[in-house]
Order: sequence, then structure tokens, then C-alpha cells
Amino acid sequence: MFTTNKPYRIMKQILLSLLCLLSLTATAQETRDKNILAALRHGWNFELRAGLSMGGTAPIPMPREIRGVEKYNPKLNVHVEGQATKWFDPHWGLVMGLRMEQKGMVTGARVKNYHTSLLLGGGAEVSGNWTGYVESNYAAASIVLPISAAYKINDYGKVQAGLYAGYRFDGSFTGHVTDGHFRMGSPIGERVDFPADKQATYDFSDELNRFEAGMQVGGSWRAYRHFLVYGELRASFTPIFPGSFTALTTKLYPIYVSTGFSYLF
Repeated sequence: MFTTNKPYRIMKQILLSLLCLLSLTATAQETRDKNILAALRHGWNFELRAGLSMGGTAPIPMPREIRGVEKYNPKLNVHVEGQATKWFDPHWGLVMGLRMEQKGMVTGARVKNYHTSLLLGGGAEVSGNWTGYVESNYAAASIVLPISAAYKINDYGKVQAGLYAGYRFDGSFTGHVTDGHFRMGSPIGERVDFPADKQATYDFSDELNRFEAGMQVGGSWRAYRHFLVYGELRASFTPIFPGSFTALTTKLYPIYVSTGFSYLF
């Protein structure tokens, strides 16, 4: 008799466990909703953002050694961000956030007497000046803390501007040169020719800066009650390589434009 009832007892326990779980979930959801409503009554708004970024690492100022850009691929750079806004009056507020983002690009350019370091035959790294085609592949993944001042234009539109600080936890900067020649050591050094079917590579991934700081400015528009569209410009104050890095004489700064959707709680 006990063997016959055992499956029913197990089924009963499973059903009771599911009912308890549903009850706890409903209670947690109700508590979360109450907490959000309480925060809203005290002037807080919460957003969850997701979007794409397009841009690159730009030399500032543009060096005369770069004669023309022949290739540009912005890659698929995704970012996700949570924001909390404290409104002090009907128009002014402070925005704080936490963002996970990707940055990257592939560029190809024609250069003349461009100082760099290359990995030649045997894996030896040699510094000198390159004239010809150079292609670079940059990628980075970072966690970012932004803070901005916000101005609410009306019930639909908002603009904001501020600063951010980020930490890069993954990244690479690689590339190759071809269809040109390399002067070893200086512009008048020994010449090594690279026809279009031959190339030399470089990898500066280990030299990338871990930390980044910059400015951001943008705005958002409420398309529906809880859904917004936004756009933002982000420009770094810090180059991707530290000042002690000498393989490239130009300083490269990340500059990106982002757009996406957000959900307003």
C-alpha cells in the first residue's frame, strides 16, 4: 500500500513546493514594485539601456604621416547600462550609472614615414619608419561608471552631459603592414621592401591602458510610456596607450557615438 501511494506523495510535495515558490515570487515582485513606487515618490527614476556604439580610436591631432584612409569597419559594439536619476526639481537632476560596453574598429590607411614597431622574420621586434599600407584591429571590453547632470525639457525630452571613468578588463590592438617599405631605426635606415603579397605584423595588446576617463553628452526622447530612444557622444581624455609607450608616436583617443533603447521603470 505504501509503495502504491509513494508517487502521489511525491507529486503532492512538488505541487506544494511550486505553490510556495510562486507565492514567494509574487511577494518579491510586490515588494520590488512598492520599493520602485516609493523611490519615484522621492524623485528617483530608473532606466535600463541597451544599444550599439560606432566610432574608433582617432589620432588627435591628425598626423601628417597619415595620407589617406582606405578602409573602415566599425564592428558591432554592444553596451548595456543601468541608470538612476535623482530629480532635485521639475527640470534638474543627477544621473548615475553602471555600464558594460564593447569598443572596436578595423581601419586601413596609407602612411608615409610612420614610426612604429614591427615583428619581422624570426619574431624579432624592430622599430623604424613605415611607408605604405597599414591595417589596425582594435577591440576593448570595459566596465564604466558615468555621472551626468540632466535637464528635463518636458515630459518627453531630456538632455544630459557629464564625465565617466572606466576600467578595461579585456582588449587587443593588432595589425599588419604591406605594399610598401620599412626603414629600420630611422627614415634613412636600412630599407626592407614588402610587396603586396608580403606583410609584417604587430601586436600591442599588452601595452593598452587599463583605465579610461572622458566626457559624454546626449539626450533621450520618450516614445511610449516606459520606452525611450537615446543618443550619446562619448570622447575619452586618455589615450589607449600610456605615455611610456613609444612604438607609436601618435596618441589615439576613443571617440564613439551610441544609440539605443531604454526601459523606464
